Amino acid sequence: MILACLLGMALVSVSMAQDKDKGKENEKSAPQKHEALATDLPEAPDFEAKDLSGKTFHLRDFRGKAVLLNFWATFCTPCKTEMPWLNEFQKQYRDQGLVVLGISTFDDEAAIRKFIKPLGVEYTMAAGDESIDDLYPAAGMPYTIYIDRNGRIVDKVIGLKKREIIEDEIKRILASGPAPVK
Repeated sequence: MILACLLGMALVSVSMAQDKDKGKENEKSAPQKHEALATDLPEAPDFEAKDLSGKTFHLRDFRGKAVLLNFWATFCTPCKTEMPWLNEFQKQYRDQGLVVLGISTFDDEAAIRKFIKPLGVEYTMAAGDESIDDLYPAAGMPYTIYIDRNGRIVDKVIGLKKREIIEDEIKRILASGPAPVK
């Protein structure tokens, strides 16, 4: 019985020491995302859509570019907040290969045009359909998918994030190089 108590106390002591060490790790700077090899990342499913000018495009058309794929809706207040930021990022990083695509699977083209006009949005917008919604199911809005130059999903983010965090994600996908030739 005494041996069992001593063993139990030793286990509790070890567990407390481990928790203390974890606490020290959490006190350090924010955890860094580990860079995955391009071949380890899932490929972004291709889709077809029409932009507001009527031009048909496929996601695969942007291979070689870094793509910020943003799902939004006119009823989404946080979406409206981030749209000017995305517009600025498109202008700022266009020459480095950034493409911002805004897709609303809830609104028709007329509603989208009416909504974005006062915001001055200039990046590509499209009304999506159920097939796109099935490929990229969102549990909230805005829903942003960061796709590297190789067409692979680097990150998926639900909800409004700070402008700086969005910009860091953009820099990350812009830094991705082409996949090695095998």
